[in-house]
Amino acid sequence: CVDDTKGYPFIGYKRTLRTYPGDISEPKVTHCQTGTGTWTTFAGFPYDLNTTDDDSWVCTVVPHAGDDIMAVYARDGNNILYDIYDITGDSWDGEEDT
Repeated sequence: CVDDTKGYPFIGYKRTLRTYPGDISEPKVTHCQTGTGTWTTFAGFPYDLNTTDDDSWVCTVVPHAGDDIMAVYARDGNNILYDIYDITGDSWDGEEDT
């Protein structure tokens, strides 16, 4: 979890949907628009970082240059991926491969 400049948290996580015949797991980022302890999600979130189904996904968010937020995520046997959220432009840069 990392806060933006207003104290609103970003959280990176793996979401698993219980479906039949198997589960679907994908990395996501969510962002709260309050700093009061009551969760209200900003429009456009949760954000799908990658839609490849894999139970081994791990995901975190870290501060980046300026006020930006970087999501770092990976799955077993694959390269580490990242995407940068531009706070000023309110947009994601797109998935990059390390």
